[in-house]
Amino acid sequence: NGGLTNHPILKTLDLSGNMLTSFHETAVLSNLVQMNHMDLSENKLGPTIPRDIGKLKDKLTVLDLSNNNFESTIPSELGSLQSDATVRLAGNHFVSTFLAPLSVCSIGHTQDSIGYFDLSDQSEYCPSE
Repeated sequence: NGGLTNHPILKTLDLSGNMLTSFHETAVLSNLVQMNHMDLSENKLGPTIPRDIGKLKDKLTVLDLSNNNFESTIPSELGSLQSDATVRLAGNHFVSTFLAPLSVCSIGHTQDSIGYFDLSDQSEYCPSE
């Protein structure tokens, strides 16, 4: 059993632009306790974002899932990321009839936050207050 399970101290993962189509090892995310930068942009991942990504909340400061094939709702677990996190979700096809959890929409929008939340091409998903 190889893969990412043998690398619990992995801090940066950049698999952008690799034509990945699914998260086969989502359970492995809980083992990546030191992960602070995950870039899975420019793939074909989808249709849902694994809720297990929320398990990386203590260290993860950059999560780039932009330009994939995500189309269901944004899991509330993303809202538990650090307030200084950068989360990029633009370029997907989320169902706009479901609003994103307020905890996710507020990433980067609090007075003392230095984080950033990008869902710029689907702003109706996080309506302004």
